[in-house]
Amino acid sequence: MSVDGKDDVVVSGHQPDLFPYTGFWYKMAHADLFDLAIHDQFQARGYQRRVTMRGQWASVPLAQAHRQGPIVDLRVTPEAGDHLWDVIRGRYVGSRFWATRHEMVHDWLQKAFVDDRLWVINTSLIASVAEYLSIDTPLVPAEPQELAGAARVAERVARLGGTVCLAGTGGKAYIAEGDEEFSSRGIRIRWSRHALTTGDSILTALFDDETPLDTVMKEVEP
Repeated sequence: MSVDGKDDVVVSGHQPDLFPYTGFWYKMAHADLFDLAIHDQFQARGYQRRVTMRGQWASVPLAQAHRQGPIVDLRVTPEAGDHLWDVIRGRYVGSRFWATRHEMVHDWLQKAFVDDRLWVINTSLIASVAEYLSIDTPLVPAEPQELAGAARVAERVARLGGTVCLAGTGGKAYIAEGDEEFSSRGIRIRWSRHALTTGDSILTALFDDETPLDTVMKEVEP
């Protein structure tokens, strides 16, 4: 859905993170296209292989030979899927909606972990959650780039024909209002208005909230 006008193409995006927090899904729900930055550099303290669940880190073990480089090169260990499920069960068993939703989440993991590439696994999980939330925004894996910072993001939005870049508040660290990298390409910046309830994984909303999409779509006052 466009947020700035019927003729706009709203593009948002992020790295393909592991069961990301609600703000990720807010951006996806308000975009026409969602760019997956699979060629960004992997950050050991980032969120591609880990996320908080009940306030504590949950992580996916990576293969020894694939712990550096771009996200697209990362591989997980053979037992990674079972490990993640054990962590999810330990954190959420007994939650309000565990009984009715845990089998669905387990199915998502079984589907995702047929591959050992972390970005493919996370993208599969993202697609499964999006379908459950009735968010139908297409996921578009980014192409390789040489640019960095704001120019890197602006180039990706332009490649997708975007006229509006819907950015999260974290983007304010390297994107400014009226940034020439965007304005020179005819792209306007719009900031997410997501009202943060928890920085936990989307799984917290899924297992705690009757309608997780309502939590995703909460907004701060303009």
